[in-house]
Parts: sequence; C-alpha cells; structure tokens
Amino acid sequence: MTRIIERPVFVFFGDSCLCKSFIASKTGMTKYETDLSLELPERIYAEVIVIGNRSGFTYEDVYERIYDRDNCKVIKVGFESGS
Repeated sequence: MTRIIERPVFVFFGDSCLCKSFIASKTGMTKYETDLSLELPERIYAEVIVIGNRSGFTYEDVYERIYDRDNCKVIKVGFESGS
C-alpha cells in the first residue's frame, strides 16, 4: 500500500509579542512573514507562514495563496498569552 504524504504548511497566528517569528526562525524551515509585505505574493511557497498583526492580512487571505494547497496539509498554530 502506497501512502501519500502531504506537505505540511504551518500557519502561525495570534496576538503580538508572543514570539511567533522567533519560533518560526528556530524551525529550520522556510518562512514567510506577512508583516514584511505591503501586498501578499500571488503564491506563498514557505513551510511556515507567520501572520503578523501589523499587516492586516487574515488567515483566509494567506490560505488562498498557499502553493499547491490541494496537496498539502495546512496546520493552524494559534498563539495566545496565558495571562
């Protein structure tokens, strides 16, 4: 039996100052940060996508642009403060 392994794409989102970008940088995966763009690219090829709060982009905005979305597993990773 052949098992098809989907390409994982992690989408980090949540409040500011919770180390989303820092953790993304420690994964060793390719990353894209929405706060570094005025406009989203046509396709996002990164393995980790960080949705920053300054950019104003939503999860839906990013999701629509994930490269080859039908053949990947999008994993939403929410960050929130414990206090």
